[in-house]
Amino acid sequence: MNAIVLAAGVGSRLQPLTFSVPKPLTIVDGDPIIERQIKCLRSAGINEIHLVIGYQAEKFEYLRQHYNVNLVYNPYYSEFNNIYSLFLCREFLENTWILEGDVFIRKNFLPPAIQRSTYFSVFRPDVTSEWVLEFSANHKLTRILTSKDSPGLLYGNGTYTMSGISFWNQYATQKIKHYLDIFSQNIRGTEKQAQVGQYWDQIIVDNLNEFEIFVEKVETDDCFEVDTEIDLDILRSFL
Repeated sequence: MNAIVLAAGVGSRLQPLTFSVPKPLTIVDGDPIIERQIKCLRSAGINEIHLVIGYQAEKFEYLRQHYNVNLVYNPYYSEFNNIYSLFLCREFLENTWILEGDVFIRKNFLPPAIQRSTYFSVFRPDVTSEWVLEFSANHKLTRILTSKDSPGLLYGNGTYTMSGISFWNQYATQKIKHYLDIFSQNIRGTEKQAQVGQYWDQIIVDNLNEFEIFVEKVETDDCFEVDTEIDLDILRSFL
């Protein structure tokens, strides 16, 4: 079992803070966001960690020595969204955790033993810019609504959303690798422009019927995705 942390982006919505430090290295409660993730992964027994970097990449170098993580450089961090970062790590996909590098884990909810492909989900009152997870009574994922689907119209009082943390078993990662290969072919062809802004989870959205995925609810204050200064203020209010 291993983990891939996607931390290559510029973090433009958190400027001017990110002019001097990459978003995953923002310090919250005494720890950079990315270090808190690494510590939580290690506590769950995950020692093989691959960290995809791009913006101000040199500032992540200390993590290689301190935590023995593998650093993977994404030279196109400002051109593509995080699907290209995952493509660069496709060889590591097996039984794999995938984390977005801007998610602060306040309480470690990562289970040391997991077998089912799982999206960890938090309840958010405002879902206008969130990706919503719809699931059955037994927590099997049935649909994903992206921000372009205007989920706020359906869930005006809030609902369960992606946390930016998920686990994928061997069966699922083989399929993800297949679609990452298709992505790589498209970016060399006429469909390149359509791929530029794509999140890697779009693979799941477009091919959900080929996967068996479950949704695990976690407490609202267990983790926070930090995109803006407002997000930081909300997070710090819980500390």
